Amino acid sequence: MADRRLARLPQKVVHRHQMGRHVFTRISELAFIRGRPKAILRWLDMGGVRAPLYADLDPAKLRRIRAHTRVAAYDGTTLDPSDVAPQPPVHGKRRRSDLPMAGGRRRDDSPAPRK
Repeated sequence: MADRRLARLPQKVVHRHQMGRHVFTRISELAFIRGRPKAILRWLDMGGVRAPLYADLDPAKLRRIRAHTRVAAYDGTTLDPSDVAPQPPVHGKRRRSDLPMAGGRRRDDSPAPRK
């Protein structure tokens, strides 16, 4: 049974964290979501359901401190998600040929019928 408990121990990551203008060293829980490393900063209670608030980590900057330990080091700086202004979703650039021509037609529309 002791081996099962060891398997459940959370992995930790040591990283620099920026909140506003302050940068400090922090130890967070390390999780891999869909194969991408994430630093879990805190857990939010949303009416009885716990949701993680996490920061994305670059896999190239993540390294183990020592072999056979569950602690990793991150060489970059993470940002607090509450400090970052949300960006609107980008859907793609509009092509110049899609702009409407005179009369409300587009370039790829068939020619107007003759009367």
